[in-house]
Amino acid sequence: PNAVGGLSAATACQVRRILEQQAREHEASVEQQAIGLVCAEREHIWRQCRRRDRVSQGLVPRSTLCKVLGEICGEISGGGWREVLEQSAPDLGVQVAYGDFLAAPRVRWFHQGGQQGVMLARAAAQAELRLGGLAALFDSAQDGIVTPQVARQALQRVLPGVRDAQRQRLASLLFGDAPTSLSAVLHQLALLADPPDLGEPWMQPALQRLARLISEHYGPAPLHCALIRFFRANDRDKSELLTADEFVRGFQQIGAPTASGDDEVPLLHSGRLYKLFSVIDDNNTGTVSFLELLVALDDRPGQRPTLSGVPALEGEVPAMLLVHKNAVLRLCRALDPEDKGRISVGNFAELVESLSKVLGRPLPGVARERLERELRRAEDVAYAEALDSGSFEVSADGGPWRLRRQA
Repeated sequence: PNAVGGLSAATACQVRRILEQQAREHEASVEQQAIGLVCAEREHIWRQCRRRDRVSQGLVPRSTLCKVLGEICGEISGGGWREVLEQSAPDLGVQVAYGDFLAAPRVRWFHQGGQQGVMLARAAAQAELRLGGLAALFDSAQDGIVTPQVARQALQRVLPGVRDAQRQRLASLLFGDAPTSLSAVLHQLALLADPPDLGEPWMQPALQRLARLISEHYGPAPLHCALIRFFRANDRDKSELLTADEFVRGFQQIGAPTASGDDEVPLLHSGRLYKLFSVIDDNNTGTVSFLELLVALDDRPGQRPTLSGVPALEGEVPAMLLVHKNAVLRLCRALDPEDKGRISVGNFAELVESLSKVLGRPLPGVARERLERELRRAEDVAYAEALDSGSFEVSADGGPWRLRRQA
């Protein structure tokens, strides 16, 4: 038991370090700041573009759009609006359909920390956790079963700053309210993590073929159960990680190099298998963890599933909070003289309303009512958690934009 407890603590520490690193990286995202500014000032940007659209075609020159963005949103670091748009809106033409441009940006605020599930999944994948460490963290009884109580305890080790009620809700949303298997828990984490970046067209059908081979030779379904059997069978050095040679040999033995009968699936000779390994090895360590393999091969929908039970707000208010969150945090601390980390819903709503007036964008009464109604799902506002970078989801994937959801 002591050895298992020590392994569980070490695993939780690895994940926490990755979470802290993610928070630092997220803080520095110029693209997210730009999206937040566009969302917060969407209506005013549209009016200025409409005023300069002399022939009412819904178009303005790209240079005019950049000038409007600078005038309304202010200059932005990272080379200014022109360079930021080249990176995040690569399909922007010389003439810009400003309606489409303004329609895609989106900011959602998970004010009760729902995005922490996504951040946790990403961190667990990037930390390259050994299978034994994952088992110690989520399966303390070592019987292959993860109970709701053990899941909550695991989240407590990984997310010690989260309040009990919030942690219990997150555990329920992530893993359910009934005992389940370790592989099912890891499957759910894998669905929330980001899949590997496939640089060549043949790679996606190739990964699908590998998944079918694992199901055929290590079944029965579901795939995540077969995959854990494949992983253990081919971990020949018992390191709880797969080397490139173990990965390639394992798939060669179940028929990866042979013809698939499908013209769209390439022959997976050893060179291509090694190349797939390097793609799955997202953190470039030279080994692949079970969770990395699961993220690459597991059955998953086209888009990452959302945690539907997590309260979220969308629109100008979340965008304003994202852009000005450091100022909001300072104001919250001023309203919290006893340093409890929480202020009342009414005080927070009043703070947001005052900030919007200072910015010259008074908050409509209906917007304040919606904000208060949404926040009153909790007793108060744990402002440090609510305004953490991981509580915002930013996206702009439509029109000229190509910025997928980022937590």
